[in-house]
Amino acid sequence: MTDTLPPNVTTPSPKRQKTDSDCVLNILVPRTNVSMIIGKQGAQVKEIQTQCTAHVQISKEATYVNGEECKRLSITSGSMENNTAAQMMIVGLCEENAALSATLRMLVPHTYCSMLIGKKGTSVNDLMAKSNARITFSKEQEMPPELMASERMVTLTGTCDQVTSAQMLITAKVSEIG
Repeated sequence: MTDTLPPNVTTPSPKRQKTDSDCVLNILVPRTNVSMIIGKQGAQVKEIQTQCTAHVQISKEATYVNGEECKRLSITSGSMENNTAAQMMIVGLCEENAALSATLRMLVPHTYCSMLIGKKGTSVNDLMAKSNARITFSKEQEMPPELMASERMVTLTGTCDQVTSAQMLITAKVSEIG
């Protein structure tokens, strides 16, 4: 199975036009999972978009993170709840392909990382305690050159529910900061 995108996957549906109030969630997905997310003839990604009222766009360019080829997946909708629902469906699909744990790689603005980590790690420890997910931040030098200046990768590991809980907490904190 190939991970080439059907022509209609990367263009916004005519029913949904991007607005200034749209919420965007950017995640990195291993290339090996992309074809599963797209599904046969784009059926899976269309189902995610329909059920969650969100637009899912998968970049054509690869990003290499720690030697693993990943694709940037942008989820856009009118609310963070819709984005989280789409992310849950995507993590659920990836979790089926993995053992018992799910991994989500979120991209957050570089300038927010120190606030998300907190003094001596207090904020990130609080997030981990609340979600029961493991949360790690990439070091700036570990980021691919095209993302180094603007974004950092936050890796969330746990069950699908734990990863989703951590993503929601981080997204809320980023919204609070920004």
